[in-house]
Amino acid sequence: APTWSSVEYVSNKDVSRGGKWKMAHYFVKRAYADFMLSPVLNTRKSTVDIYAISDLGAPVSDTFVLNVFSYSSLTSLYSKQFRFSVGPHISALAVSVSVDELKAQTGCDFSATGDSCILVVDWISPTKKGADARDENFLFFNTKLADVTNLKAPTIRVESVSPIGQNGLFSIVLSTDQVSLFTWLDFSQNKFVGIFSENGFHMTTKTRTVTYQADTPNVTVED
Repeated sequence: APTWSSVEYVSNKDVSRGGKWKMAHYFVKRAYADFMLSPVLNTRKSTVDIYAISDLGAPVSDTFVLNVFSYSSLTSLYSKQFRFSVGPHISALAVSVSVDELKAQTGCDFSATGDSCILVVDWISPTKKGADARDENFLFFNTKLADVTNLKAPTIRVESVSPIGQNGLFSIVLSTDQVSLFTWLDFSQNKFVGIFSENGFHMTTKTRTVTYQADTPNVTVED
């Protein structure tokens, strides 16, 4: 199960059943990234504050895009690009956005129940390359997800699985028809184990590509 446990059960009868990453592993990997942008609701100032947290030894000057989505749609209600600059080895406020501005543009309210929204901070990581360079962080307008009425079960499909070289690395393309929170990927077999490039992620776009690295190169697309 996609639990928050950080210990994977290994059967004495079949060790191949163990060794998979849990939800906690993927989120700890993100939390300890060399660089990240983290949105926080500042109730005192009625702003959304985006902090840049950097373990890098050089300054970072870049841009990010702030999007707001209703849970029932993949069309952004608010999309704006911001520029920021921070020094090395620092956690610093990068940008503040007025809650009133977000509410006026989207109709989303941080204190409301019923229909709700999700805020997405989208940027290109300064430490990653290729398809994995795009990174995201999120802020729920209503953290009590059980009270959100427009968060429905999405239809998620595996559109394609393609090998990358011959070392057990695969590209997996997913699609969804609406916002999907904590999207969890797994294999129902015990022939091999491996690690996804990300897991337990939120989908706010129609398609998303992740990679999977198996523990053996002798894995086929059919497997």
